[in-house]
Amino acid sequence: MNKDFDQYLSQLAGQPAAAHQEVRRTWRRVQPRQPRRPKNNGKWAALLAACLLLLMGAAIVPNITTSPSQPFCSDIAYAASDYSEIYQALMSNNSSNGSGEIVNSDSLSTPVTNAADDLENSEQAITEDSIDNNYSQTNNQVDGVDEGDIAKTDGNNIYLLRDNELIISSAKGANSTVLSRTQLTPSAEELSYGESYQYPTELYLSGSYLAVITAKSQPFICGEPSGNAAVMIENIAIDALSADMITEILIYDISDPSSPQAVASFGQDGSYISSRLIGDTLYLISQYIVYSNIDEDAPDTFIPGIYNDGQRDLLAAHDICLLPHSENSAYTVITSIDLSKQKIADQISVLGGSDTIYMNHDNLYLACGSYRVEESAPYSEDQYSVVEREEYAITELMRFSLADNEIALAATGQISGFLDNQFALDEFNGYLRAVTTINNSHYRLYTDEEHGWENYQWDDSTTTNALWILDEQLEITSSLEDLAPGEQVYSVRFAGDIGYFVTFHQVDPLFAVDLTDPYSPQILSELKLPGFSEYLHHYSSGRLLGLGQDADEQSGITGPLKLTMFDTSNPRDVQEKHTLILDSSYSSALYNHKAILVSEEKDLIAFPADSNQYLVYGYNDSEGFYLRGSFTAGEEGWYDETRGLFVDEWLYICRQDGITVVDIVDLHTVLSLDFSLS
Repeated sequence: MNKDFDQYLSQLAGQPAAAHQEVRRTWRRVQPRQPRRPKNNGKWAALLAACLLLLMGAAIVPNITTSPSQPFCSDIAYAASDYSEIYQALMSNNSSNGSGEIVNSDSLSTPVTNAADDLENSEQAITEDSIDNNYSQTNNQVDGVDEGDIAKTDGNNIYLLRDNELIISSAKGANSTVLSRTQLTPSAEELSYGESYQYPTELYLSGSYLAVITAKSQPFICGEPSGNAAVMIENIAIDALSADMITEILIYDISDPSSPQAVASFGQDGSYISSRLIGDTLYLISQYIVYSNIDEDAPDTFIPGIYNDGQRDLLAAHDICLLPHSENSAYTVITSIDLSKQKIADQISVLGGSDTIYMNHDNLYLACGSYRVEESAPYSEDQYSVVEREEYAITELMRFSLADNEIALAATGQISGFLDNQFALDEFNGYLRAVTTINNSHYRLYTDEEHGWENYQWDDSTTTNALWILDEQLEITSSLEDLAPGEQVYSVRFAGDIGYFVTFHQVDPLFAVDLTDPYSPQILSELKLPGFSEYLHHYSSGRLLGLGQDADEQSGITGPLKLTMFDTSNPRDVQEKHTLILDSSYSSALYNHKAILVSEEKDLIAFPADSNQYLVYGYNDSEGFYLRGSFTAGEEGWYDETRGLFVDEWLYICRQDGITVVDIVDLHTVLSLDFSLS
């Protein structure tokens, strides 16, 4: 990039100034795209992610294309016949990556038709808050499809991950006690130079079994051994060529909660993406990056492995799907594990990346967002060689059928734009609905080869939003596009035939869309409010809860947290029922739906806030929101890792340094369990 363009222009003495005067006024340095908000996944998860980013510099560059009109896998994928075929696909993908670029992310308006006559009842049973009458469950997107978290309860005990430890406490109100503390993996202080670091991330409960998902790395540490791994990690003495990432699941028998017993472990190559639990079957998804130093005669350099109690076996070639039009060099690896029988039920991999998943009882959807750059042929303009570039985002989709307890790749597709998170996807009556933000930008690359100068001229970029409906083959049946120009999607929630989503720039429009006819969706209403809702939750019939931030209507500068209750009883005229501006400015629940506890029956809207607070609000239609209680999370407890659970009439505020037990009626503290004293 030119650091002194005026000096460069002075070198062009004797040439007409008009030829480059407009260029001088409009030069702008290309800035790398940044996420619009931080993701807080814990200190060690962040460290592993940072290592992974370093590693990507040595990886085969994925997803590069210069042909936006080429469909992503318009034909169904096919199983590889042998490892050589997979190797050739990888080499072909790598060699095709030379002329364009993609940065992984972490378009037909339809006429309005008559909506269903009974829209007031369209939410059906979607107001379920996934909470049992007796005890709370993880705040899941789909009822009956469990998601992993750091704290769970079965109504009798509380199970909590604390660094590399599993802590089990009884759930008996003021008589609660710590039943056991189990070290799951070696601590950083116990590791020797070059040993793997394994960090527990989430847990699941299934009958008398508990499953812990871990992220495992194999760092090659720079320099000479000079102490334990914790010190070396703290000093960021990690080699950028570290390669091995393994997602592992540890299964424990917890029939005796005072003495959990390890019974099995399974794993798969790649960094952890997500997981889901249906019944006793756990679905585990990871992404395995292929590095450039691969050897056709050594399949273990480019084929992902599956682990059974530490024994690694490569995936069979017929378990790996190749996509005819994909140019991706990262695998998505999926295994299903029967926790009750401690065995792998099925396994499959596809040569294609993923970053967002949505799952119901019938299908697993994987989405991978990326930025693509289309480049024109070079042409001459005065003394410059000019190339025009169009940058845009796409999301590639894959649908895996879960019929007959088998995982099968059933369809692939593509939509414009990128997803906000998993709630931007939803399947209903066989149709997938998706909401995306579409960014398009155009710029010119000017090169003066004689003088060795290069710079960019940007045209105006555009941002719009769209809603897509796709059939079971992931073919687009209809769409609503060019919505809320200049804004981007901040939250989405679907409720049967109605979809709600929030966009934001200076004010917060909440759109309600009728999806009754998958071939002709229509916007029913658009409610504009200051600020935005970052998370939407079905509170009760005709009520939609929003947690977000207030904002200045003129500048769009964000302010404190706010709670909003929307009246959705008539989707044609959604109204703001109540809004409360809080004194707090941040909550991890904005970006992690598992951090918020909502129960209309218990009159609970509870979540962590700021650095060490846990706030409990109540709500009714006459008074609106009201603060029921505020609790200090503790100086050592990371607020991003605080969870609220309830069992019977007790609220348990679970932190990294202890559990606070609260009477759920009057919210007075009855017990504080300090883990440092256990």
